[in-house]
Amino acid sequence: HYALTNDLRAVIRTRPPLADLLAHPILPGKPVVFSLQRQDRRRFGVAVVRGADGQFVRNADGSVFHVAHLANAITNLPGTITNGNTPQGLFTIAGAGTATNKWIGPTPYLESKVPFEASVAEFEHTDGGIVQSATPTAATMRTATLTGAAADPNSVWTEARYLNWWPASWRQYTPILEAYLAGQAGRDEMLIHGTTVSSSYYRGRSYYPGTPSAGCLVAMETWNPQDGRLQTSDQLSLIKAFTRDGLDRGYLVVVELDDRLEPVTLAEILPDLLAAESRIPALLKTTRQEFAPMAGFGREVIHSKAKVNAPLISMSSMPIW
Repeated sequence: HYALTNDLRAVIRTRPPLADLLAHPILPGKPVVFSLQRQDRRRFGVAVVRGADGQFVRNADGSVFHVAHLANAITNLPGTITNGNTPQGLFTIAGAGTATNKWIGPTPYLESKVPFEASVAEFEHTDGGIVQSATPTAATMRTATLTGAAADPNSVWTEARYLNWWPASWRQYTPILEAYLAGQAGRDEMLIHGTTVSSSYYRGRSYYPGTPSAGCLVAMETWNPQDGRLQTSDQLSLIKAFTRDGLDRGYLVVVELDDRLEPVTLAEILPDLLAAESRIPALLKTTRQEFAPMAGFGREVIHSKAKVNAPLISMSSMPIW
């Protein structure tokens, strides 16, 4: 309804300051992936990672780590609709895993969850990372919230609870509610993953050589056409950046920057990122850790039969068939 009754191009021009968002301590001590997109999702966005120390992850040469990130569903439908684009908003990251879906591939994914899909405790990381048998299902939590039937108000999702996670300057900006509304509507399993889909299917598209999904966030990967082994992986680089401090639980923020019809670049967000770093409270700052060297556009290069190690993940070069 909101998208039908509002001029979204006018709305995005009221977007609050990006630096306020990048500096906001969502939960001290937890890493955060910021996936910054265009309003037209048929263009690449860019993902950067703020470490558990509150500083943005750097490459060995001191440059800011970043990867191209596609948040475009093949349907290009709104984010509140099943199989639509990745919704704008805040997700919790509940850990890392590997998929059996051959189109996602064997590279580890990050399990990002919207409100309602994740319980309040899971979203706040107060559940100890353990899913209890008594934990309400997403459907149960949605019903409890809509009917007021939950016994414990601290376990119920509300719009106010969700907005409280955001910096004050962003709380009146309606587009960030999309993730909350998507969860309330029943969306789930919008992961941060790689891809085995051949980009040749999308040659000539505005997101080429990216491959759209069913609503997840996709980082580029390439595979050897002869033996099916992994050659390059932005996804593995992203996983390594996120887990560099030994943590695989944290947060994902997805926001659209503007309505320009071109990919998002690091250069355009860098002034806000550096301004944010200078404002991050000192309590978040610990001894700086440098990230492993990157090749090309933040991409990890995998040599045949070489073993690649991440802080929480180890993966050998592998065939996809």
